[in-house]
Amino acid sequence: MLISVNFYKNQQINPTVAENIKSQQETQQKDMQKIPEATMPKFLYNLIGSIQRIEGNSIILEANVPYVNEVNQIANKIETRKAIVNPETDFSRIIFKDTGDAGRKTVQESKITLEDLKVGDQIEVIANKDIKNKQEFEVVSVRILP
Repeated sequence: MLISVNFYKNQQINPTVAENIKSQQETQQKDMQKIPEATMPKFLYNLIGSIQRIEGNSIILEANVPYVNEVNQIANKIETRKAIVNPETDFSRIIFKDTGDAGRKTVQESKITLEDLKVGDQIEVIANKDIKNKQEFEVVSVRILP
């Protein structure tokens, strides 16, 4: 707990104590101004983006890829990535369904196929390997987002 030097303005105070209080206040102000260092996760298994085109078993998307910017904050950059699907890839659509209870909604996920995807859909692709620096990668799941 810090004691304000102004409280003791009209009273005698030990100069050493006053200096210590002032030093503590300055340290506290400096600590409040420090921006914590942003760090990226070591691994990235999913990306969200918009479908640009579908070519056979590949989905080309403009993905939001996280990075640490010049002011040490996490930001997103848009990059073109290629998600490769296979017969085991799960496809689904997420929707918010009205419950009828004062505007409350519940999340529902329904199965779809690759053929249900279309250019412009906002999707999440999920891999079982780190895709942070991969331009092309196999995915285990593709979800159309609301």
